[in-house]
Amino acid sequence: MAPMKRPAAPEHLDPFEDSHSLTHLAHRWHVPRRKIRDLLKSGELPFVDLEGQLRVPDPAVREYERELQREDRRSLSL
Repeated sequence: MAPMKRPAAPEHLDPFEDSHSLTHLAHRWHVPRRKIRDLLKSGELPFVDLEGQLRVPDPAVREYERELQREDRRSLSL
């Protein structure tokens, strides 16, 4: 019996696929890019350095947006 072959690796793996650039987030949230950098510096938003680019993982973006929604709801109920 012949040995089993490994499945072929995907031809193109994009290391940036599950992350966002600072410019993208600034546009998405309608804030200056400087505000995004401030969030990274303060630790409020985690980031990774991919090939010399600062990127924010998608799960962190979604969690940050959920937290903003929770704060908005709290402020409306006061």
